[in-house]
Amino acid sequence: LFSNIAQAELRMHVIDVGQAEAILLELNQQAILVDAGTEDTDDDRYEKKLFEYLDAFFASNTKFENTLHSVIVSHPHKDHTKNLEAIFNRYTVNNLIDGGDETGSGIRDVRKARKLAAEKGVKYYSIFANEIKRRTLLKEWRTEIKDTSDVNIRFLSGGRICNDENNASLVMRIDYKKKSLLLVGDAEEDDLDRNHPGTVGCGGLLYRLVNPSVSYPKLLNVDVFKAGHHGAKNGTFDYFMRSVTPQYTVISAGSPETRSTGNNFHAWFFGHPNEKAVAAFEKYTIAERPEKTVLTMTGPKKTMERQIKKAIYSTVWDGDVVVSICNNSKIQINTECN
Repeated sequence: LFSNIAQAELRMHVIDVGQAEAILLELNQQAILVDAGTEDTDDDRYEKKLFEYLDAFFASNTKFENTLHSVIVSHPHKDHTKNLEAIFNRYTVNNLIDGGDETGSGIRDVRKARKLAAEKGVKYYSIFANEIKRRTLLKEWRTEIKDTSDVNIRFLSGGRICNDENNASLVMRIDYKKKSLLLVGDAEEDDLDRNHPGTVGCGGLLYRLVNPSVSYPKLLNVDVFKAGHHGAKNGTFDYFMRSVTPQYTVISAGSPETRSTGNNFHAWFFGHPNEKAVAAFEKYTIAERPEKTVLTMTGPKKTMERQIKKAIYSTVWDGDVVVSICNNSKIQINTECN
């Protein structure tokens, strides 16, 4: 796969790690890992898959010298953090970026990563939501990437104290060759505490992103959208998708056919990718893909078949998804630039 996708200067590898997320950004001069999760199953097959993928990537791209320029943690949930310690021990990491979080199911993994960063002399940055409009935010880090790879990375939201750490996700817009990508972590529509009805918490991150007083809603309009929260029904809403109107949408999610993994942390239990969300993606995604019959979910443990015609790709339907922005500004999915 790596050798067949030539001539691209920016690739987003959405690695099939089950009901979890791990995204490798391949720039001209940098490799950046956004999250290091794998599905929490009763075996280690997804961990093996993640490291086989990364090892193969570095073997095919020796210029990176087994080095991740940056590891970015979108938010401290286990399905995004599970392998952070192993990443730091297996590869060289130059920068660690997170939202300064102190709670969440994956916070122990984040704290281990921070400790390893301190021990190994890795630069550590925390990004908070109230800093987003500060022009000096990560200026040196962003300038290095822009000067060497001609890629502009902007953070549109950062860490907050929320009922659900999904709404404290780091949100990134990435631009190259007049094309753009949007990564929203596990951003949700609301921040309700299901154990205490009536609470509103810090507010849904998706609504924050479309609010011009705290973010940059015009920057939501992109060519490639990495869907929020694994295609959960509260991971999108109509007005937000109208702001994004992507050419392509990519979902990282596990198989809804999984029934028993030793616990309930899988797509079958959560109901991902949800039919409501997929319908919204199909409504607002512009490009088309070869028609495909896929499984979506109408709720926990409830699947349905649907036809996909728009350019919506998912790790559960397509395996690893590699989005290439080519030198001629074309976007290719799992195919060679030409």
